[in-house]
Amino acid sequence: SVHNVKPECLDAYNQLTEEVLPKLHQDPDYPCDLVGNWNTWYGEQDQAVHLWRFSGGYPALMDCMNKLRNNKEYLAFREERSRMLLSRRNQLLLEFSFWNEPVPRKGPNVYELRTYRLKGKTTEKSRSPHNTKRK
Repeated sequence: SVHNVKPECLDAYNQLTEEVLPKLHQDPDYPCDLVGNWNTWYGEQDQAVHLWRFSGGYPALMDCMNKLRNNKEYLAFREERSRMLLSRRNQLLLEFSFWNEPVPRKGPNVYELRTYRLKGKTTEKSRSPHNTKRK
């Protein structure tokens, strides 16, 4: 998830998330792992990124979301956090099969976030002059 934090709230936001998010990571009832938390330094400013891995795919994600809806501590956290945010968004990401899975690392570290737009394979060949036969 990506959260755009009010600049004056960034330190309080970081402290709050450091108290609450690791508890979810350590709780065996939640099929998720907190792979990383960080703030951006370049590009969007005052932004926090949280990278979660859900063990078990979409069913695990839905299980976790349903449990969080009934978790009073998490709901109080969300309410307090909402006063610190300008906006938030979530993305479901799939890893490339040729790269290793991300694993939690002790920090501080610097990461580069990239987005790739992939095009699916097509069964029809393109009609460029290089592969067109003349009769």
